[in-house]
Amino acid sequence: MQEKQQLITKNEKLMSKNDNLTSESEQLILKNTNLTNERQQLILKNTNLTNERQQLILKNTNLTNDRQQLRNELKNCDGWIYYQFSCYYISNETKTWSDSKNDCLNRGADLIIINNSEEQNFVNMSGNAGFHIGLSKNDVAGTWKWVDGTNVTYK
Repeated sequence: MQEKQQLITKNEKLMSKNDNLTSESEQLILKNTNLTNERQQLILKNTNLTNERQQLILKNTNLTNDRQQLRNELKNCDGWIYYQFSCYYISNETKTWSDSKNDCLNRGADLIIINNSEEQNFVNMSGNAGFHIGLSKNDVAGTWKWVDGTNVTYK
């Protein structure tokens, strides 16, 4: 009888262990499922980021090509001086400001607008003793404006 009780107790312990193992197994299966889902999400994010990277590389390539094309176009200034992505025409003729402005407009350009010290130095180094810039004073308001209507920001 004592042997029977020992077997019953041993069986109960084994069943309890089995229940614990089943519970642990279920938890492991759940963790595995969660990790698999997380892995799939990471794969999807990686795919999306890879696609986005490829699009950015393509945009960068296109912008680089556009910039090079623009540089090539600007370097072909047809006798004008190319400086900092712009073409400059420096006349040897002496004209009034209005005549100079009209001459520029006839050439599809306008008088220079100086926005920074590098551009100022470029104009000063041009070798001409005198030149006109695209700055005029509004008679009504008494304010200085560039020929494109913008306010003076560089002094």
